Amino acid sequence: MKYLVSAGLNRISINYYGTDGLLRGCVNDVINVRDFFQPNDYIMLLNEEATVGNFVSAVREYSKLAQAGDTVILNYSGHGTQVTSTKENDKLAEAFCFYDKILLDKQFSNLVAEFKEGVNVIAFVDSCHSGGISRLPNPTDKYKPKTISLSYNSRDVNTLKPIKCSYLGLLACGEQQVAMDGIQNGLFTETMIGNYKNQDFITWLKESGKKVTAQTFTYKTYGKKADWKKIKL
Repeated sequence: MKYLVSAGLNRISINYYGTDGLLRGCVNDVINVRDFFQPNDYIMLLNEEATVGNFVSAVREYSKLAQAGDTVILNYSGHGTQVTSTKENDKLAEAFCFYDKILLDKQFSNLVAEFKEGVNVIAFVDSCHSGGISRLPNPTDKYKPKTISLSYNSRDVNTLKPIKCSYLGLLACGEQQVAMDGIQNGLFTETMIGNYKNQDFITWLKESGKKVTAQTFTYKTYGKKADWKKIKL
């Protein structure tokens, strides 16, 4: 079985962030990712639906359902940010900007840790600073900023749970980079999906990843080793 949880945010709560952070391509991103991976079952959260609580509930629903051999894709497209942290070497923690509040990178990691051994979890993240977990200001009509600045002292997560599943993070850029938001899609999503040529999973990652310019495509693996070539697209 293949499951998908996706969150696409073209806007965020002005009450929490002080801005609605309008973007253009994030909802299209998650729709296109769904159509690309063709899951057997999915939960899609758009704009106001994409709260931290709804996302966490959706991930936990599939962490209970997914069994060894299943694949779960966690797809996020929206703003990313960095907040102060006493636990990081650079004193900064990366975070997702969900509609109502942020979700810290360590909180996301502890969610992934709830999946069973043998489950393949793929995070497809098109946001700024995603290499740790907004999109790059660019003075053209095609691209606009996707970055949010927050004055926020994070409540550090003191304990990281061990990851039992096989985890692969497909991340739009590095920790200190910002990602680009286009008119129809984010640059990362547009490039990765647009350059698929009926390859196996790993060949697709390597070949499409080379074409992500202006930001550095990053991927990370944690937990149990998996034969990612066997993942069906």
